[in-house]
Amino acid sequence: MWRSLLVFFGLWTMVTWAQEPYAVHFGRKDGLPTSNVYCAMQDREGYMWFGTDIGVLRFDGANFQHYSTEDGLGDNEVFGCYQDPEGRIWFSTYNGRISYYQNGRFYNDARDKRLIRAPEPTMMLKVTGDSKGNVFFLYRNVYHISFNPTTGSRLHSNGRRFEVLDVFRYQNENLLFFRNGVTDQQQRPRFTFRRPEYRKHICRTLRWRNCIYFSDGDRLYSFDGHQQLLVANLGLEHDEIISIHIDSKEDLWLGTRNGLFRRKLRDGRARFSHFLKGHTVSSVAEDFERTIWVTTLDDGVFMIPSRHMTAIKKRDGSDVVANCLSSHKGELWAGGFSSDYYRWHNGMLTENTTQTPSPNSVLSQIYHKDDFTAIVGSAGFRFIDHNRIRDVDMPGGKALYVDPKGLNWIGMAAMFRIDRATMYNLSHHTIREKDSSVVLRFPTYCVIANDQYVWAGTKKGVYRISLSKPNQRRPLPTPDGPTTILTLYKTGDVLFAGTDSKGLLVYRNEKLVQELTKRSGLGSNSIYAIKPGIHPNTVFISHNAGVDEVLIKKGRCTVTNLNRALGLGQTRVNDTEIVGDTLFIASDEALLAIAAHDIRGISIPPRISIRKVTVNDTHRLANGTKLSYDQNEVRIFFGGISFRSGKNIRYRYKLDGYDRGWTISGETDIRYKALPPGHYRFTVAAINVSGTSSAPVNFEFTIREPFWLRWPFIVIALLVITGVVYGIWKRRLRALDAQFAAERDRIRRERDRARLEKKAAELEQKVLLMQMNPHFIFNALNTIKGYYSERNDDLAGTYITKFSRLLRLLLENAEQQISLATEIQMLTLYMDLALIRYPDAFDYRIDSEPNMNRDEVAIPTLLLQPLIENAIIHGLAPKKTKGLLEVSFRRDGDRLVCTVQDDGIGRTASATRNRHRDHDGKAIEITRERLQLMAVTPGETNFRITDRYDEKGEAAGTTVTLIIPFKTIW
Repeated sequence: MWRSLLVFFGLWTMVTWAQEPYAVHFGRKDGLPTSNVYCAMQDREGYMWFGTDIGVLRFDGANFQHYSTEDGLGDNEVFGCYQDPEGRIWFSTYNGRISYYQNGRFYNDARDKRLIRAPEPTMMLKVTGDSKGNVFFLYRNVYHISFNPTTGSRLHSNGRRFEVLDVFRYQNENLLFFRNGVTDQQQRPRFTFRRPEYRKHICRTLRWRNCIYFSDGDRLYSFDGHQQLLVANLGLEHDEIISIHIDSKEDLWLGTRNGLFRRKLRDGRARFSHFLKGHTVSSVAEDFERTIWVTTLDDGVFMIPSRHMTAIKKRDGSDVVANCLSSHKGELWAGGFSSDYYRWHNGMLTENTTQTPSPNSVLSQIYHKDDFTAIVGSAGFRFIDHNRIRDVDMPGGKALYVDPKGLNWIGMAAMFRIDRATMYNLSHHTIREKDSSVVLRFPTYCVIANDQYVWAGTKKGVYRISLSKPNQRRPLPTPDGPTTILTLYKTGDVLFAGTDSKGLLVYRNEKLVQELTKRSGLGSNSIYAIKPGIHPNTVFISHNAGVDEVLIKKGRCTVTNLNRALGLGQTRVNDTEIVGDTLFIASDEALLAIAAHDIRGISIPPRISIRKVTVNDTHRLANGTKLSYDQNEVRIFFGGISFRSGKNIRYRYKLDGYDRGWTISGETDIRYKALPPGHYRFTVAAINVSGTSSAPVNFEFTIREPFWLRWPFIVIALLVITGVVYGIWKRRLRALDAQFAAERDRIRRERDRARLEKKAAELEQKVLLMQMNPHFIFNALNTIKGYYSERNDDLAGTYITKFSRLLRLLLENAEQQISLATEIQMLTLYMDLALIRYPDAFDYRIDSEPNMNRDEVAIPTLLLQPLIENAIIHGLAPKKTKGLLEVSFRRDGDRLVCTVQDDGIGRTASATRNRHRDHDGKAIEITRERLQLMAVTPGETNFRITDRYDEKGEAAGTTVTLIIPFKTIW
């Protein structure tokens, strides 16, 4: 017992440590080109300006714009910035050369002849001005330069061995502030500072309201024109004040070489808060959103977005970084990443370390029930039971829950259910052997419960398990199959499940009713923790891009991003916890705390400006410009500034006279092409992340009508046109009459010529057919004559009968086109005649596609007869064996394919047999000519002859293919 208590108290270390304001750091990773920053200033448009050792930087909340001597800056070493009443921004430089920025351009003494140079290169201490518009340049040696917008710049010698530290207006005159006192402009003494307060230290000055504040080493004084008062004494032995700032809340900020000090200006008894230790703070500035900017000479820029957000520090001043949070009896518990956990109560921090085999145990949950606390880590567990500590080596721990019966539900590589006594004495390996204790056999990351059920978030989704009967488990539906659930939270009948990559799942009565993702406004789809919100019916969602608030209203959930309201950037937040009236946030950077009543949106509207308007991508326009009709492509560049909103600013804009409604977008420019003539008014407003809108700004321009659309020109043109049209009309009537008569004659001639050309083509087809018929008839008569000479009257009679039927069909179908059925009938009669002449010489077969209607398909008369005749006489008749003649018709799209194929002796053998005969093949040439006459366009018809060969390579007949347009008879 005593040994345990000694270990318990030995591991706990309590320390009371100050909290520091949470600051967002800007360094090289954020686009800051240097870590050495001398000053910060905000101009009237809202931009932040930073003087550095490599020039000046302008920051709009998203990007840093760098300017140097190449742009016209007087020197790259810039110590201070000042904006005069006319909007010029002046720069205090190392070499003392005067320069300013106005309307997007830098001016120095080479560009503005009103500026004079210092007599010798020397450092400029400060640039300042008065309410009259005068600007003063104060140098390290014994002179200063004043600039008046009307008279230009003038050089003044101090006549004293001390340099002028500041110029301030008092009782309608400018007074010079020296190290040892104050004089008027003629250097007549007005006030001498008491000694020995003013020693030879760095002296910084600040004008605020009716006083000037100045430093002397580590002390700060005020001077109102007639008395000197001690305001603050930091009590620093080896340090001094190097920057002074008083903000809108009357907080006094003092920068030193060892950090920043802050307290209320009027509360002289209050102690200073000291933070940013180890940094040399060169300046402090405040922007229009009440955000504090701190520049350093060694680590860039820090932005303090909220005075109320503080970071909890450890004893050594480093940040507490936590992975999980919980509260117990008004105390915050935070689990870290290196076997460490912390307890915070009433400003007192207790640091603790768990005894695990691995020093880098990531603590994933701290669970409390009555006097029992379980600290769950990746390398083991720590149990605190009535102040007695037990460390158990069970690697891979994720979650734990104790049910009403005292049984422990443990989420690890599997889910177990064991009693407490067994848990204290079992290792991870022993648990795996007890199958009865295993509830789920896959990784479990979180466990929650009520009086009846346990809900487990696992690698395979959400499971509901009965407390009394653990074997009764039911998986809840997920949208895309197995989904890893990292965290669960239940309120009423609504169950929230945070996934590792698919956003937030919302269940109501065990049914999936909503999926919240980045498209729904969620900051990230990787959810780490879900905790109760500050307001009723709300929950906080922690993810790798900050914190969101989800409101449950009328059965639906809506998302609001809290990053800017909390003063957070896009930083990973691991968990949140509310203790009393304080919200704690565990981020990857620090453990943050903020009072609940200080959580508010950005009520200050952002700044908005129209930065540039161009026409036709060349000329830059001024407001109210009138453009010519051909200058109608306008591009408008605009931008808003809200440093707490960063890049997440939206814009609402409309071009009156062109757009029908408002457009909301994140883009910062818009192009309008081919605008018609008219007057246009462009209006745009910026909206920050809290939904606060800026006042709209406007830009107007006019595109004039072309001269031919203006009324005087139109009236004159109408009169002229009316007279011209009347004359032309009268003349046109006469011309139209003549043209009509001529056109009528021309149309008649064209019609007659077309009719004649059509008739000629038909006659030419008939002539070709007639040229073919005598040849065919001549052969038939010779055949009949041969039968009679052989006294074969029967064959002659049969032949004459078939021949007469064929001639009758020819006479009845003398048109150019006949039906395919008639053509097949005529070819059948012809081949029957050929079989009488050449008995047993061949067989024939005529085929057509089954779905082809022969009576409707059109084909030229006796188109294939010459080809069949050649096949019989020259291919099949000379063959020693009986041959086969095949004729086929098939449709190929909009073409009719006709094929004549024989298995005769082939063209080569036929040519050898007939080389002594006067055979000219006129029928083939006539067929080719007929095909050409039928073709309307080139390639519409085709005629080819193919020789056939057997397996031995010997001639095996001929195939003739004709391709003609597919037409119907109707």
